[in-house]
Amino acid sequence: MKTKTKREDTRLAEQAMKRAAKKVLGEAVRKNESIPLWNGKEVVWKVPSKELEQMNAPDAHSSRR
Repeated sequence: MKTKTKREDTRLAEQAMKRAAKKVLGEAVRKNESIPLWNGKEVVWKVPSKELEQMNAPDAHSSRR
């Protein structure tokens, strides 16, 4: 069950973290540099092109209200 409303400071912090993550991933893709990413089991070093595409997908913004 989703919460009805998020506290404003929590929502703003979430937006800031997403912007920062997009910037870091975009920079790594632009420079074609590997960065450390957690895959759920271990840290892997790779160019995050797939991850950046997922963040830019329309359904990635579903938490916006």
